[in-house]
Amino acid sequence: QVLAAQGATLVQDLPQLGARPYSLFFRKDDPSYPVQETIAELDELTQQSSAVAGNWFTGTVGSTLIGPAKSWQYLHWQVDGYEPATDQYFLQIEGIRPDGSDTLLIDQLLQADTSLQELDAALYPQLRLIYDSEDQTFKTPPHLDRWRVTYEGVPEAALHPFGYLDLKADTLQQGDPLELALAVENLSEYDMDSLLFRFLLQDGANNETEIFQRYRPLPAGDTLVARFTTDTRGMAGHFQLTVEVNPDQDQPEQTHANNVGITSFFVRPDGRNPLVDVTFDGVHILDGDLVSASPHIVVAVDDENEFLELADTSLFRLLLVYPDQSVRPVYFSDPAVGFFPADPGTLDKRNRATIEYHPEFTQDGLYHLYLAAADASGNESGDLNYFINSDEFGYDYKISFRVITKSSISHLLNYPNPFSTSTRFVYTLTGSEPPAYFKIQILTVSGRIVRELTQADLGLLRIGTHQTDLAWDGTDEFGDRLANGVYLYRVVARKANGENIDNYATDADQFFRKGFGKLVIIR
Repeated sequence: QVLAAQGATLVQDLPQLGARPYSLFFRKDDPSYPVQETIAELDELTQQSSAVAGNWFTGTVGSTLIGPAKSWQYLHWQVDGYEPATDQYFLQIEGIRPDGSDTLLIDQLLQADTSLQELDAALYPQLRLIYDSEDQTFKTPPHLDRWRVTYEGVPEAALHPFGYLDLKADTLQQGDPLELALAVENLSEYDMDSLLFRFLLQDGANNETEIFQRYRPLPAGDTLVARFTTDTRGMAGHFQLTVEVNPDQDQPEQTHANNVGITSFFVRPDGRNPLVDVTFDGVHILDGDLVSASPHIVVAVDDENEFLELADTSLFRLLLVYPDQSVRPVYFSDPAVGFFPADPGTLDKRNRATIEYHPEFTQDGLYHLYLAAADASGNESGDLNYFINSDEFGYDYKISFRVITKSSISHLLNYPNPFSTSTRFVYTLTGSEPPAYFKIQILTVSGRIVRELTQADLGLLRIGTHQTDLAWDGTDEFGDRLANGVYLYRVVARKANGENIDNYATDADQFFRKGFGKLVIIR
């Protein structure tokens, strides 16, 4: 009944509820004071509080943070209820540094209108006001009526993805540039200087790469579309890209909360090896084939990657082992070596680097060419199974070839023989140059020449063992078909100086008598 007289109501439920935690706040015999009571459960943790109003001899009022400001101007403030005989009051001004720390700039300020222009806004972009008052006699200290700080504000930039946002792709082939474009808007009435961005790339192992890029100034109310591109060569896997506008308060700004954006992307690694193609004077030779003493060796390396061009000589290594077993690297600084990188403008069609080598071989015998090639991602063209002497690096391609420096030509065998419609001639040519003068004379067994075949009829001759590119159809010099039967033929070959080219001995010599061979036409 005593508690009920003070305004308690829940206390009457306690007899039915049993033992329960109960709390009651009231002011005795003061019905204007709000009564606050609570009944809690036995297993419930409860906490209650109530404000007790009353007069005190001193009081303090603190402002919210003021600013940030580009420059400070004036402070205007006023108190009410001041009684000089018993009251005291003053104002303090704290400066807030960019890192959030504070320092007392002005203490015991009484002047109502005060200039703040001497305060450095660069050092203290924000201020806090603290008002203290005291009346120990009547406990009625003067209260603050108003305060106001004037200043020149700072701009406010904000990412505006709804204005413009374009990520080229969230999955990229290694080497395909990452391209991002997004809008930033100046929401304030103040212009911003050239705007700094920080782009933070973080891979799956939390390795970070920072890229800073500065863009044009951003006037008040304007929108800037920032475009960012970065190379993905050397990158693989999942990445997170964090975009931050105006990092580290490069320019004073109102808030940084709307300056950060995050996106993610995946870089598909380049795991395919490049392909190597080697020709000698335009021909794919077999291992051990005879080639020219001054061949035109072409190494073509193709890669499927449309973005990482084959453009660096460090990706390729060539080495020759001579017949005397001397080992000689082929250097790109050699005037006989030409390097032609892939054309970056046509990588979508072909990514090919070409090495052209024009050696002059002076030793007769068997040579070995070793080659190692890799693409821009480091994928080797082969398994690096060939090691030369103590070379720590292996080679993944090997081709052997023979060189005979002396100019000579073998007897020519026609195939098929006999023939009915056409036949070609098989030959072996050594040295470094084809004959300057060449013809095959076709004769009857009585010695009458019925046809002379030149390189115009059979195609150009090449160093090595080959078959003529073109076939002879068994016609005479007038285009008439020769009759069935046995015919003789011989080769006439001379150098540019008119000297006859020596015969190159082969097993076919047994089929020739005094330089003449036989062919048979059966229609």
